[in-house]
Amino acid sequence: MKPNKTKIIINLCLSIIAFIAFAILAIAIKNDYRLFRIVGHSMNPTLYEKNIVLTKPQKEYQRGDIIAFTKDGGTTIKRIIGLPGDTIYIDEDGHVSVNDKLIDEPYVIFHQMLPSEVEFPITLKTDEYFVLGDNRQNSRDSRERTFGYVNKNDIIGQVVKSLIPFKDIK
Repeated sequence: MKPNKTKIIINLCLSIIAFIAFAILAIAIKNDYRLFRIVGHSMNPTLYEKNIVLTKPQKEYQRGDIIAFTKDGGTTIKRIIGLPGDTIYIDEDGHVSVNDKLIDEPYVIFHQMLPSEVEFPITLKTDEYFVLGDNRQNSRDSRERTFGYVNKNDIIGQVVKSLIPFKDIK
């Protein structure tokens, strides 16, 4: 193949890749998808620092969803444990009950309870969500009075994919 033809083929391939990337970006923007970079270790072992995740707004959020939300002028990512109206109880060993039922949390390695500023049980109000990091030993979350609960209006979206590295969310 002549050098000119090789150059043309390379340029054509790069143009196609750029077009596909632009199309994906346009679809993501149209559907309110957003990208976030994980900072910190509070979601280990599900998500790790420097992972890039894709979020999408939902009409409803479920217990177990990992969400991005605004908090103190920044974006935070945690797992929903309690939904509006739920009663949450965390025992001294860190095991979580919702509405008097112990919940299964296979994503938590250590069910350690750090000293909590919140007295349990608590009952959430309308539009309040109780969130925890998966790494309970190293997470600022709804157990802290200064962190508090997450209002539905502050939720940006559900984490639907980890893009870097590419894997399904657990």
